Amino acid sequence: MLESAIFSRFLVIRREAPMGRTFGSHPSKYCFRPVRGLLLGVLALGWAGCSKSPAPPANIEGEASVATADHAPAEAAASGNRAAAAAQAAAQAAAQRQHPIVVMNTSLGSITVRLDREKAPITVDNFVRYVERGQYTNTLFHMVDNGFIAIGGGVGPDLKLKPVEATIRNEARNGLKNRQGTIAMSRDPAIIDSSTCQFFFNLADNPSLDYQNSDTAADYGYCVFGQVIEGQDVLDHLGKVEVRSQPSFEKLPAQPVILRTATLKP
Repeated sequence: MLESAIFSRFLVIRREAPMGRTFGSHPSKYCFRPVRGLLLGVLALGWAGCSKSPAPPANIEGEASVATADHAPAEAAASGNRAAAAAQAAAQAAAQRQHPIVVMNTSLGSITVRLDREKAPITVDNFVRYVERGQYTNTLFHMVDNGFIAIGGGVGPDLKLKPVEATIRNEARNGLKNRQGTIAMSRDPAIIDSSTCQFFFNLADNPSLDYQNSDTAADYGYCVFGQVIEGQDVLDHLGKVEVRSQPSFEKLPAQPVILRTATLKP
């Protein structure tokens, strides 16, 4: 059965002060000798002069302290800014992973969808794989039911089905509702876990498509996995196109509505 028939309903550099020169052991051994007369007085005077090590220039030590004090607040602020920027980048990366954005460029205009990996991880991963491999390039919206839904993603312009991967588990119990402007997975109405690549947009609130219970495939519902955030006017236009029916394709747009590309926004 074709899926088209599913809805027949992320130094401080401290400047060290120059150390004062030291003479090792007591400096008198380098400059005092026991001699007589005037020479004794001269040398004694010399001994007095070299008995002290030269003091380090006080102003250099003072400048070092001031420089350190001046730079510390700026470095602390810069470090705090870097930490905040890193935390913000990490948060943005996490949000992008959990809520990737896909831009659909159609023949009627662009529709931007934010996906919800938190609520529908299997479904979002599946959809993103199809997007990344180009599955949706030049496909049709092959069923449009005004005031209900618009299905696409699985049929080429020649009305032939696109190749698909394995079916996925139905995550319709995730709490997301089939409200106007949401995107959900199409499936065989008789088989709960039968979705592959085809999806639909809700053109109105459709509570009948929500999860009701697990008793039957009909009551299990259809998995919502994202929301239109830009291009609702394009979606409204899509819902009002003229349609016709032909074998295997009910409510096919009379003028093809083409999904030219679907790309993951960086």
